[in-house]
Amino acid sequence: MMRAGFEYTTNLQYKVKHLSDELESFKSGEKYTKLEKDHKDQRAFYERKLKAKDNEIAQLHKQLKENRKNDQQVMEDLEAEKQTIVAMYEKKLAKVENEKWKLAQEKDTLKDKVKELRTLRYTIESELEEEKGKNQTLIAEKNRDSTNSSKVWSPKQKNIILQYKGTWSIK
Repeated sequence: MMRAGFEYTTNLQYKVKHLSDELESFKSGEKYTKLEKDHKDQRAFYERKLKAKDNEIAQLHKQLKENRKNDQQVMEDLEAEKQTIVAMYEKKLAKVENEKWKLAQEKDTLKDKVKELRTLRYTIESELEEEKGKNQTLIAEKNRDSTNSSKVWSPKQKNIILQYKGTWSIK
């Protein structure tokens, strides 16, 4: 127990000595000067850091402005390019639509022409059929007259029949 009291007392004496020395250094101004110097050093260090950060922020701000300017220029260039491309495709579209319209007109014209040609063909085929029927009738008549009758055809009658037959031939 005695030993614990001794250690406690010794410890308190060291603390008193330390605090006395510290008080003396404050009284003499030595400690205050050291604290002030440390404070100035730390303040200068942090001010340098702040100044560096301010410079970095200014650089970043300047770079940001430049980037925005460049971005705006790029956007304007892209917009101009887009407008050029859109105009080109609108022109191509108008040309294609015009060609489409012309082709539709041509198609209608060709359909009308085909219709006319079919009508003409059917008319000609009908006339041909009629003429074939007349030919068969005349041939049958001729064959009947030449085989069944004793009538002799005069050269004039033969010419009339031959001339009539000549108008039926399709060339």
